[in-house]
Amino acid sequence: MGSHLPDDILVPHLKSIFDLSYARVMLIQFAFFGAYFIFSLPSAKIIDWIGYQRSMVLGLLMMGLVRSCSYRRRVSRYPLFLER
Repeated sequence: MGSHLPDDILVPHLKSIFDLSYARVMLIQFAFFGAYFIFSLPSAKIIDWIGYQRSMVLGLLMMGLVRSCSYRRRVSRYPLFLER
């Protein structure tokens, strides 16, 4: 059974770049899919509360807001953004 998620494509590269064991790589997979499980119930409540179409608009607005905040941060403090 194949998967078309970017996470599956990144796992071999992450394993080689960061010298991760197989167990740690599977923890990345677990965290990725665990996020779906954790956020599915609250998301379903929001969809029931405001409706499907409005929840789509809300999601797009939230993604735009996060993206604009991230863009301003990279443009204004690019060297600081890369520091640890």
